[in-house]
Amino acid sequence: MSEASDPSFSYTPDVPGGTAVDTALENALKRRADLVKEIEKIDRFVLAYHEFSGEPLPSLDAVAGLSKTVEKATRAASSESSFDAGRPKNPKLDELVPAAIEIIRATGRPMGRKEIHAALAERGLEVLGADPVRTLGAILWRAREHIDSLEGRGYWPKGDPVPPVSLDEPRAALMAQRAARRAQGIPKRT
Repeated sequence: MSEASDPSFSYTPDVPGGTAVDTALENALKRRADLVKEIEKIDRFVLAYHEFSGEPLPSLDAVAGLSKTVEKATRAASSESSFDAGRPKNPKLDELVPAAIEIIRATGRPMGRKEIHAALAERGLEVLGADPVRTLGAILWRAREHIDSLEGRGYWPKGDPVPPVSLDEPRAALMAQRAARRAQGIPKRT
């Protein structure tokens, strides 16, 4: 590492009576050290984003101007010794979203995340995560140009005519039961 790229490097010039110069240089070096720390913080964010989004790290050419932190992580990700090489991955979006749309269309009604997750698992497309159903919801949200979330009903392919509410829909059936109880004067359950 060269002295110029080392944030802990300090330089004290021999300038006779150069107090103003010394102060300006000290301020510049302190500012530089602060900027290096900020760049490293941004680089850690970039790495975390790629780790959690499942998107690949940029190519080595793309990180040429970035810090050594990102460059090291990019090299590690491109080799077999990557820190998460053995960790199972979620299916790719271009595989998962069309399968979810096909499943929804086959049922003929909007479906909730749990139902879609179970149907995808039956097809061998297992969505993983601390909360797999919630992870699927995030994936479907990112695919909003292909799938709509119909409030209170579930997910439906964007652009497809939305079917009328049916009592076959679990949420719709529950809402109909609640409406019937209210019509009979039965109070809400608490």
